[in-house]
Amino acid sequence: MEQKLLKSNFYLITGGPGVGKSSVIKRLQMNSFTVVSEAARTIIKEQKKQGNNAIQVGNRLKFCQLMLHQCLHDFLEYSEFVSPVFFDRGLPDLLGYQSIASGAAWDNLIKDIVSANKQYRYNQRVFIFPPWQEIYTTDEERVHTFKQAVLAYDIVKEALINENYDLIEVPRLSVEQRVKFTLEKINIVI
Repeated sequence: MEQKLLKSNFYLITGGPGVGKSSVIKRLQMNSFTVVSEAARTIIKEQKKQGNNAIQVGNRLKFCQLMLHQCLHDFLEYSEFVSPVFFDRGLPDLLGYQSIASGAAWDNLIKDIVSANKQYRYNQRVFIFPPWQEIYTTDEERVHTFKQAVLAYDIVKEALINENYDLIEVPRLSVEQRVKFTLEKINIVI
């Protein structure tokens, strides 16, 4: 069995789609913190540009495989950092795909996702952003209805709890106040 890699300086920012995570990530980056962009958005843009179908509403299996690869790459790429690194989603988010998995290929992928989540651990405290209908919008990559976004939140939350992460719910505040809240929870004052 491979050795577990726990990175207490890796902070996961997660939740359902369209809840303001990426806005907080961008503001953290503007404040000179190291941030890692959401793998799904990057993959969707690349797939559409290449005319491929490995996206959340197309070939979900391939999409999930690409996300696992990207999340592992991101985790390892920043593994030597000692300062805080903020991730816009990460490996635990992929555990939600267990709810749609069916067939041998999915079974193998889910085993890989579970294994990766046991081996590569973020800080115990995870920042989770609850659904917020007033700010929810769709775009080129975010095609979920608000109802689907709430379901995604519930699935991610359950996966994080099952992986024994401590959830810190980020209140529905302005971007600046959410950044301040997040940093205060890890004892950083700006």
